[in-house]
Amino acid sequence: MKVNWNYIKMVALFCLVVFLFAFASGRNNARLITEPAIKFTGEDNLFVTNETVSKLLTQNYGGTQNVAKETLDLNKLENVLKSNPMIKSAEVYVAVNGTLNAEIKQKTPIARVSTNASYYIDDRGFYMPLSSIIRLEYRLLRVMLRRIT
Repeated sequence: MKVNWNYIKMVALFCLVVFLFAFASGRNNARLITEPAIKFTGEDNLFVTNETVSKLLTQNYGGTQNVAKETLDLNKLENVLKSNPMIKSAEVYVAVNGTLNAEIKQKTPIARVSTNASYYIDDRGFYMPLSSIIRLEYRLLRVMLRRIT
């Protein structure tokens, strides 16, 4: 009886692939999230600091360290970061090595409006509150509100 070695090689290769997949997925599921790595994109990074972003992630989600990857809701973390009035866009993802990464783009103020409650106007024309971290002198727009009767 002649043995067809091609069938034996294919079965052995299939068993090897299944074993490696099971080993890698088990190890990946056991990996815990480490300290978040925060990266700011864009040219002006004046209003939000690393500590502020870490505090947002920790306070609103209950901590991100030593959490299993499957239990972490990345969409919720992104929405928490985007709810900050100083952040224009945010992307949160987990790298293969278990590091939680956050890429943040801050809003760019173009003018400061001075009324009873002063505020900035960003590059899209939306409201942006004054920063407690830094005070920037932009073109000051004095708005005189008249009472319409």
